[in-house]
Amino acid sequence: INQTTELNISDALSNSPKFYPFTVGVAGNLVDVNLYCSTASTSNTLLVGIYSDDGGFPDSQISNVTIDMSSTGSKTGTLGATTTLALGVQYWVGLVRGSSGDGFQTYNGISSGGFDVFPSSDPFAAASKYSLSGSSNALPASVTSSDLTTSDGNRMRIRGRFS
Repeated sequence: INQTTELNISDALSNSPKFYPFTVGVAGNLVDVNLYCSTASTSNTLLVGIYSDDGGFPDSQISNVTIDMSSTGSKTGTLGATTTLALGVQYWVGLVRGSSGDGFQTYNGISSGGFDVFPSSDPFAAASKYSLSGSSNALPASVTSSDLTTSDGNRMRIRGRFS
């Protein structure tokens, strides 16, 4: 398949995990995720998790990756488990910085082209974003929806490559 899908989401400069919904434009195995680091951190990482959906909320972690943010530039992280995603099904990406140490910045760009990003007819609509309380600098294996709060924020570009 070797296709790419993009999701425009908020930056992950928080100690609490943030979750964003997405759908994919092609079914297949998600191999890796990619983003651009514009300001590096000497001691921090970005934790990225892919989650299933349960009634419009993030549920169980399907796979994850830790991305080193110690230098600027394009960053790619290979997911640790086979991540088979279906066309038309909502999933969630969870993001959190790996420690409460120094921060980093990601490129806050808006993608162009026909990507299925949020469950919306407008591919550049702002997604519903949830913050998870009580899970500082970690992504949980499963999410309890009653621990989520709705929030909003800036956008960033994250890509996923399918094989």
